[in-house]
Amino acid sequence: MNRTFHLHLVSDSTGETTHNLARACLVQFENLEVNTLEHSQIQNKAGMDRVLAAIEERPGAVIDVSRKSIEESASEIMEHFSAHNETRAGTPTIPPANEND
Repeated sequence: MNRTFHLHLVSDSTGETTHNLARACLVQFENLEVNTLEHSQIQNKAGMDRVLAAIEERPGAVIDVSRKSIEESASEIMEHFSAHNETRAGTPTIPPANEND
């Protein structure tokens, strides 16, 4: 039985780059059911609040290619869920990359 994972694609523009990146990543896996949730035109705090609410409703992995640094976005998402003392068992997480690598 395949388990369905939610994948949130966050972009401050049309979302085409995020969609292409997700597709390139997902072809690496077989028998993986993914519910892709696209959040495009996210350009302000109100937009990010909508994204956070969607992630809360359907927990899953997040790909964010907005102009804001990935570390800032990841920090906002992690702080949001840490404040709620919630864990998302079974949801894979990837730590932010070190800019010096």
